[in-house]
Amino acid sequence: ACENNFSDRECERRKKDCDSSMKFRELSCPKTCGTC
Repeated sequence: ACENNFSDRECERRKKDCDSSMKFRELSCPKTCGTC
């Protein structure tokens, strides 16, 4: 189960990481913030 446990600011930061980092994408929950 995936849940968004991040603030909006953290979510935006993670979204940028998802867009630029395949490693981040692989290690993170795909549904985090609905961005990965």
